Parts: sequence; C-alpha cells; structure tokens
Amino acid sequence: MSHTLAEAFQYASQYIRLAPLTFTAGPSGGRTGDPALSIGDWVRQTILAPPFNWRWNRGTTTFNTTPGTQDYVQALSTFGWLEKAAIISGTASTRTCPNPTAVAITSNVLTVTSAGFGGSFTFGDIITFAGFTNVSLTFLNGTTGQVIASSATAMAFAYSHANVGSTNEVGAVATMSVSGSGASKELEISLLLGDDTKRNLPAHLSAQSDDGAGNITFRFLPVPEQVYSAKLTWQKLSPSFSTISGTWDPIPDYMFHIYSQGVLAKAYEYLGDERWPFTMNLFLRQLLSFHGGLSESQQDIFINNRLLSQSSSQDAAMRVQQRVGSRGLQ
Repeated sequence: MSHTLAEAFQYASQYIRLAPLTFTAGPSGGRTGDPALSIGDWVRQTILAPPFNWRWNRGTTTFNTTPGTQDYVQALSTFGWLEKAAIISGTASTRTCPNPTAVAITSNVLTVTSAGFGGSFTFGDIITFAGFTNVSLTFLNGTTGQVIASSATAMAFAYSHANVGSTNEVGAVATMSVSGSGASKELEISLLLGDDTKRNLPAHLSAQSDDGAGNITFRFLPVPEQVYSAKLTWQKLSPSFSTISGTWDPIPDYMFHIYSQGVLAKAYEYLGDERWPFTMNLFLRQLLSFHGGLSESQQDIFINNRLLSQSSSQDAAMRVQQRVGSRGLQ
C-alpha cells in the first residue's frame, strides 16, 4: 500500500479550487492536519466496517472450548468485527453402545434409540455400524453414518437409504465405533448473548465484550458440552491517520479510485458544496459494486440509510445556525 492520504487530497483539491483542508492545532487542542485526517479516518472506517468484508483484511484465531465454560477471552489487538465461526468436534476414539431398542430411517436420517448411549457420541462423529442381527437391519453392518444430533437415549445420523420403519434389535449387542474425527459446524453470529448454564452443542457465538486493551471475550450459546476446536474468522480494525503522509493500509492501491472519491465527497460536505450528495452516492455505489456482496435491494437500503443519516445531521446543524442567527438579530 503506497498511496497516501495526501495523494487522495491532491486529487480532491482539483475540484474544491484548492480550498485548504489541513490546519494546525488551535489553542484549545485538536489534531494538526484536521479536518483532512478526520475525513481520511471516516472514509477508511466506512470501507472496513460491516457489511464490507475483504479477503485482504481477514484475521483468524483458533482455540479449544472447555465443557461447561461459556466465555473465552482472546488477545486480538487488531480485532474489528466477527465474520464467521465454526466448531469442530474433538479427537476421534473408539466407543460402543449396547442394546439399541429401535432403529428407523426416514428421509435419509437414521435414528437409533438406546438407553445405553449416555452421550457417548457427539455431532460430527463418523460412526461404523456393526453387530446387528435382525435380518431387517443387517444391511447396516460395515456401513457408516455421521452424527447430526445426539442425546442420552437417541442418536440421529445422516444416512442415505430408503425409508425403514421402526425395527427392534432383539437380544443383540450392536456396537458402533467412531472411525474418524468430527466434521465442522458453522455457528450463527450474534451481537449479544445471554448467560446460560445448559450444556449442549453450541449454535451461536458473539464477540460479547472488549476491554479496550485488545482482549475480546467470545461467548457460546448453548454452553459447550464437550471439547471443540473453535475457528474464528474476523475483519481487522481500521487504523487511524496521524499524518497527511500516512498510507491507506490495509486497503490495496487498486482501490485508490474508490477512497479518493470518498475523500472528495467528504470535502464537499465539509465545505458546504451542493455537489456532496451526488458525490457521496457515487462513492457508496462504487464501493458496493466493487465489494459485490450485497443484492441490489440491500445496496439501495444501505445507501439511502447513509445519505438520510447525513442529511438529517446537516439539517439539524443548519437549524441550530439559523436559531443562533435569529437571536443575533433581536
């Protein structure tokens, strides 16, 4: 990333008639280089904020869960926002389950009921079936199925086969052995999750809190009932400009035409130029088109919300100025 904030303002200066946008700090403080630095920060933060996820701005982290523990603190100094998360069931081992009392297949889901499960198997386990003696069930011997749901008394497997009505396995001890490591399950990303103590297969994950020192607390719901390997994919935090010569890192140079358009739009807005709504609309549409992750209706909603928010802020500021001016005339 070699392009600088100064280059983007050099581009914009051609349209704002060289109006100054960098000043020294006043007697009451402030940053030397504002409003240019603040404009640059706004543009970069917009590009790196949700819903814009970029392949060149990703970070990943992996950690193991502990049965009965809901929250996990990870030191991630550049964490911005959580994009994806998945869990993988633990290391494979050999286990058996005696005396299945009923077996059925419906819509490619094999259900086995047995009082002897006791939570022996978990989501993602690849099971090899053996020991069935009932002539209606011997076809299962030597085949495999993947666990998709489990409890103390029943298991459900993904199993491609014609429907089989509920059948008893009388007088036999059927064994089922884990033959491979578990598959991954993607979690639903939530903004905030409540406290819980119930243990089960996790379905949700949130970046629950941030202590401001780069330590992020992630929360699962339900609480993990066993050891899982959790893999999180996240978008990195947007850095801030400290000087006009700062680069646009991590944004690639090939996006110069987009962020320079954003700088121009904010410059127009700062100067009260009537061209700012059109230029801002163009910046947002170029950004959305380049990203390509939203439908047309989602793009329109995003742009309208952004422009409405900024228009409302400007209208409020204008009303304040008008009230101040009217007092001066009284």
